[in-house]
Amino acid sequence: MQKKIFAVFAVISGIIAGLLGGSNTYATSGNTATISDGNWNICVSATSYAGSSFVATVSGTGFDTQLVFDDFETEGCKEITLATGNDNTVTMNNPMGISGMSYEVDSVNNKVIFGYGASVKKFFNTFGLSNKIIPASLAQIHFDANGGSGTMLDMDNLSLNASVTLSSVAFTRTDYRFDSWNTKADGSGVSYSDEDTLTLTQGGVLTLYAQWEYDNRAILDFGPYVNMAIKTLANGEVTSAYARDSKVRSLQFTKTIPTGVDPNTTPKVNIAAAGAIPIYVYQATAEDYYIYTEADKIYADYDVSYLFNAFEALVSLNIPDWFDVSSATTMERMFYDLSGMTILGLPNNFDTSNVTDMRQMFSGCVALPQLVLPESFDTSNVQSMNGMFSYLQALTSLHLPNSFNTNSATMLASMFEELPVLTELVLPDDFKIDTSTMYIFGIFNYVNYTAKLYATDLGVRSIWANDYGYPLGN
Repeated sequence: MQKKIFAVFAVISGIIAGLLGGSNTYATSGNTATISDGNWNICVSATSYAGSSFVATVSGTGFDTQLVFDDFETEGCKEITLATGNDNTVTMNNPMGISGMSYEVDSVNNKVIFGYGASVKKFFNTFGLSNKIIPASLAQIHFDANGGSGTMLDMDNLSLNASVTLSSVAFTRTDYRFDSWNTKADGSGVSYSDEDTLTLTQGGVLTLYAQWEYDNRAILDFGPYVNMAIKTLANGEVTSAYARDSKVRSLQFTKTIPTGVDPNTTPKVNIAAAGAIPIYVYQATAEDYYIYTEADKIYADYDVSYLFNAFEALVSLNIPDWFDVSSATTMERMFYDLSGMTILGLPNNFDTSNVTDMRQMFSGCVALPQLVLPESFDTSNVQSMNGMFSYLQALTSLHLPNSFNTNSATMLASMFEELPVLTELVLPDDFKIDTSTMYIFGIFNYVNYTAKLYATDLGVRSIWANDYGYPLGN
């Protein structure tokens, strides 16, 4: 095995006399340090007189060489290769003959710093974090903007094997958004999210590099505003998301300008949030509309409630996998009263993990014979499910995915009300009912009396069979 030693000469402003004296809690008296195998920085914290040079003699098994620091050298690196061994020595000469030479070995960060008295300490203070010595019993987290700008304080004196929460990112970068932290600048190391929690198991400095993603995102305006904007484009001014529309029959998301649409002359409306990349709704015909953006994705804000509410004539709606709803917290009436829809599909990455309100989300889709929800349909934080699947009068079966649970739910009133042709209802194991904490009035009102329930929770089974008199399927 071979090892590389990097010699770094650092100039400390001021004369040597000004560096003498004072307390130095870092340095060890002497001019010979012992180092182990590895990559090392050999540093000098003082300048030499003209005509003289600091010279570090590096010795190891079968090897002996010298690193010469030129007169008044500012900062540079000298790379050499030598035989391995864990008892190598580095000896620094004393070209100025001043007493009090000292050094410090930072075995965590593989640095050896030579100087005079307090100059070693001043070297640390002048050159900042990369030259600090962190005791092996403690750790420090340093944040690197990695192309961004701004200031973040180091997280100092962190105990080992204890949980620590990262500081919230304060760096910014023009035209980019923060994606994550990484232990490597190129993103090839260990990744952490903003304000992530981690446990440090070894001392020294952990540098986390900001990872940036080009901010080619289009952000959707609030659901009710989008609803009214599309209806206004189709009908003239509409001032309420409750208003019913009977003109729009097709609403398609697209990243390409559709045939027959002229961006300059086709009627359109921008439904993006203020300042975001535009999202245009084009009126191709009186019945056909396209939601277009040049961005990679469309991101929903926290509110997608009423987004497609009461488009009664709508028969075709595509929800693409590049429509990101992961930030949404309310989906109340998102697909309410789409009475003409016979097919409604959601992509596999339709992320609902932050949603708290799903009231009447699919209610009133009276022509829908089936509704398949993806496994990403996570209801762990949903508090209100009132009327969520009510008045699906053509629905014959409903199988809720394993990600569907009632862990946070308190409102389940009329959740499955008015399902007159339903033949089976399949609920996952974590769909549970606790009448002491949940309001469930009318939860199974007017369900087909021959429909069978497949569920494991005894509370659900009891209400279905005993309160409503419906048959059980297992």
